[in-house]
Amino acid sequence: MAAVPSAEEADGGDAEADVFDSKTHCLELSRRQNEQRKRGLFCDLTLSVGGREFRAHRSVLAAATEYFEPLLGGNFEESRSERVEMRKWSTEPGPDPDTVEAVIQYMYTGNIQVSTGTVHEVLELADR
Repeated sequence: MAAVPSAEEADGGDAEADVFDSKTHCLELSRRQNEQRKRGLFCDLTLSVGGREFRAHRSVLAAATEYFEPLLGGNFEESRSERVEMRKWSTEPGPDPDTVEAVIQYMYTGNIQVSTGTVHEVLELADR
């Protein structure tokens, strides 16, 4: 069976090239995007949750959840808007802003601290 040339070999590239794989690149990229979000840099979306607003990058939210990908990329008003209002919570006025911030930060970093006092709200937000 003949070996299939790589795209690089087919383009006349060096078949002996080495691949560099950074173990920290994705972690650093996520950390920097989260820092940009916190500073409001390059954010193209505002989430309104329980009367409080949170800036974010639609590409990160769409990549992080199955909820946001069709909402922001589909044929919905939210896909054309710079603002998404999340409604209908189990309690009024909605989830605690610190919990919302923690869940958004989780979407960027993969890290979240959950306590017995916040677990219900975290699960409700994650269910969206």
